[in-house]
Amino acid sequence: MLNKKGQDSDPKGWVVGLIIAAIVLVLVVIFVVPNWNDITTSIGNIFSSGGGLESNAVTACINENGASPSYCADLKTIKVSGKKEYVTCNSERIKSQLSADKQFNCDNYKDNIVESCKAIKEDTFTINGIAITNKNTECSLRFGLGKTCGIAGGTWLAPVIVSNVKVCPDVIAAKAAESDLTSQVTDTNDKPNANALCCKITCASVGGAWSTIKCVTGNDLTVKVKDTADKPISAFCCKNSV
Repeated sequence: MLNKKGQDSDPKGWVVGLIIAAIVLVLVVIFVVPNWNDITTSIGNIFSSGGGLESNAVTACINENGASPSYCADLKTIKVSGKKEYVTCNSERIKSQLSADKQFNCDNYKDNIVESCKAIKEDTFTINGIAITNKNTECSLRFGLGKTCGIAGGTWLAPVIVSNVKVCPDVIAAKAAESDLTSQVTDTNDKPNANALCCKITCASVGGAWSTIKCVTGNDLTVKVKDTADKPISAFCCKNSV
């Protein structure tokens, strides 16, 4: 039979006591410490999504004070199921962890995210849950303003070569640069081929002027004009006299 002293040193009693003390401590923390949900969310992020990377991204976004290039386009690196991904504060994954007053509209910063997307060195990657396999075309298509050639005010045309440079067809030299809108296009889904240019061919760009009087024979350029927004009713695009 164990004596009283032996009973007091029973290791099982110590283990039970420690367990009870731990449970009490957890309950105290849950009911006393403020913002417990934020704490548990951060802990969950650390163990479930690539260490503290996602937690750090959320913290950075919490510190933003409005829609801006940094909020909308700065890329943060996280890990999802062990795989590297890029996110911005505007991604659904990050926004779901932000309070309503920290969720901003990024419509005015789409060009910035396109630039960030194109600056990534990898050939294939994921941004905001969207897989990119060809950044030269997909960055603009996925994140840009979606401006087609038509929206930009042009028409896809086969170029002509002048001094080894591709220019829009039929335009005079003085109007060549302003007639080429290709650089403004972010949605090239309807581009017929790699060589096509988005051209705004006005009466002025082909060297003419609108006239309500029929052009002199050989001076009618109307058929070359693609943009007739400034055309008066029943007018002709007549070649300017030299």
